[in-house]
Amino acid sequence: MTANGDIPESLEEINLKMNATTDEVSLIKIITEFVMMLIRSD
Repeated sequence: MTANGDIPESLEEINLKMNATTDEVSLIKIITEFVMMLIRSD
């Protein structure tokens, strides 16, 4: 069993997931700000 071989793959997977969630969070923030702007304009 070579644990060292598994570490880079899992780190890459974690990094990809983090990037994906960061994009999702920023998208949610943009949408939220847009909705709040619409609510304020009324």
